[in-house]
Amino acid sequence: MKTYRSEALAAVHEMMEGFHTSGAIDTQTMREFDYACLKDRNGPFEKEKSRLRYNHGGE
Repeated sequence: MKTYRSEALAAVHEMMEGFHTSGAIDTQTMREFDYACLKDRNGPFEKEKSRLRYNHGGE
C-alpha cells in the first residue's frame, strides 16, 4: 500500500503513473515522482541516489 505525503501529491502521483504506463514518461522520471510524493523514501530510488553519489563524488 502506498502512503502519500498529501492528498494533492496522491493525485499527482496517480496521474504520473498513468503517464508512465502509457510510455509518456520514463522510469527515472517516475522514480523522481515516487520520491517527491510518497512518504516512504527508503525505496530503490534512494538506494540508487546513494550509489550515484558514491560513484560520482556527489553531495
